[in-house]
Amino acid sequence: MRWPCFLSSLGVILGITTACAAPGGALEGRLTLDVTTARLETRVLQDDFHLAQDPDTGRNRIPAFSFAYIQDGAALLPVKAGAIPGNHPVWEWVLTAGALKRDDKGLHASLPVALMEKNENCLHNGVLEFTIIPDGQTTKARLRIASETCPYFKFDMLGDLTARWHPKQQPGAATVQQIFQREKSTYLPQKPVAALKDAHPDLALDGLSESKRIAPSDISQFGVLMAGVHYAGGCMTRAGLYPHCDQMAVPSYSLAKSLVAGLALMRLEKLYPGAADEKIAAYVPACQGAAWRDVTFRDTLSMATGNYTTAGADADESSETYQAFFQTRTHRQKIDFACHHFPHKATPGTQFAYHTSDTYILGAALQAFWQEKKGAEHDFFNDLIVRDIFAPLGLSPSAQWTRRSLDREAQPFTGWGLILTRQDIAKLLSFLGGQHKDLHPSDLLSSSLFQAALQKKTADRGLLAGHPENKIRYSNGFWAYNAQDDLSCRSETWLPFLSGYGGLSAVLLPDGGGYYMISDGGQHAFMAAVTQLHHLNSLCGGDPE
Repeated sequence: MRWPCFLSSLGVILGITTACAAPGGALEGRLTLDVTTARLETRVLQDDFHLAQDPDTGRNRIPAFSFAYIQDGAALLPVKAGAIPGNHPVWEWVLTAGALKRDDKGLHASLPVALMEKNENCLHNGVLEFTIIPDGQTTKARLRIASETCPYFKFDMLGDLTARWHPKQQPGAATVQQIFQREKSTYLPQKPVAALKDAHPDLALDGLSESKRIAPSDISQFGVLMAGVHYAGGCMTRAGLYPHCDQMAVPSYSLAKSLVAGLALMRLEKLYPGAADEKIAAYVPACQGAAWRDVTFRDTLSMATGNYTTAGADADESSETYQAFFQTRTHRQKIDFACHHFPHKATPGTQFAYHTSDTYILGAALQAFWQEKKGAEHDFFNDLIVRDIFAPLGLSPSAQWTRRSLDREAQPFTGWGLILTRQDIAKLLSFLGGQHKDLHPSDLLSSSLFQAALQKKTADRGLLAGHPENKIRYSNGFWAYNAQDDLSCRSETWLPFLSGYGGLSAVLLPDGGGYYMISDGGQHAFMAAVTQLHHLNSLCGGDPE
């Protein structure tokens, strides 16, 4: 029996195949919200840069919402992932997999959604709920935004919107379902972080949540990877526990310097030995002259171009004049700034000076090198990162997207701009720690670059990175902290870690485990958690405590 399209939703609820539903009654169609008549209550909680005071920015309005979804069992999947471009001056929607529940009142949908700042990486998480009732009509949709990973702008938003479900079969639905099923099938075994306390009564959970330095209200997610099990915590919002914790979208910020820039150059060096020592000037036309003549890909990945105003971790990056780099939107604007903003002061490879713009330059060089080898239609992020690493790991569809310049070049940002879930982070830690069951770094990455980044080479710890006691180094896109004193180890105990703006940390432990904290209160803390884990299993590299 074939139902007309306007009755398709009723057919789905009754389990009947219709003209606009997939075989077996699976829901397919487009959800459209009337955002022009929406009455949304917005309460600004923090606005460091007075962004909401300018009515022309439209921060109190949401973008147009008309997106295709398909059903896969009890899940409702967006056909498009990542930040979806639109005409709104500030916001873009980010969509991840939602949930469906059926009863005699209809088909209830709960969708995780997020607003992401255009050209930026801040994410504001919410939930959209609506019901398709048995006559095929759609109830009003309720939108609630009550959490974020954004250090400088926080708000709550609540309101009802007129919604309409347009049943229609979606091309490529099977591919979307396959990607989601791959993502789910590769989930690491997961337990609540409290389960560690059950197994180890002496464990202090407040240490794992870094409660002495990070306020609970600033935490989006945190977790421990131990013996192949992901112990997950956090996920609280100002409206209670987020109902889609595994699908909560969080930004990478500068975790991408390790996960994109670092892994891409390591992958390229594996495929083309010697690529890491190619010169930036040979592949980036904007970076010419004496300042860039001898700078290599490897130098740029390690923040050691020799071009800087003030050496160290924060001085140049936090200067007022530097903010123009983040605010520009085209590749030409960004690359011109990145290549010309800093004077030449040191021999390349000898002095650490942290610049996101340097990682952007490396991304441009990687793109040029890769396209020279493979053709102009190729993209280093899509090929070296997504195809070769992220997709085989089963990362979420959102993680297989990156923010890019807003122009024809669509240059990957390289140093920030990913969207991750907590399972994405756990899978990446498992891979980097050599514990993933299907992929090993040695199969994909340059052993020399990777081992140096993860502090496996005692003669190559990387450059000192500004810590007053010389406890922090930076090598090939990865940070490292010497925890010898903290853990009372007999010898140096270097912990490789990834770090991101506002309070993001992901630490690789000597036993192959890991720890991560996604927060936005401006505190980068992980040693209280690492110390607790050390009490369970010594992290001193075989040294007795």
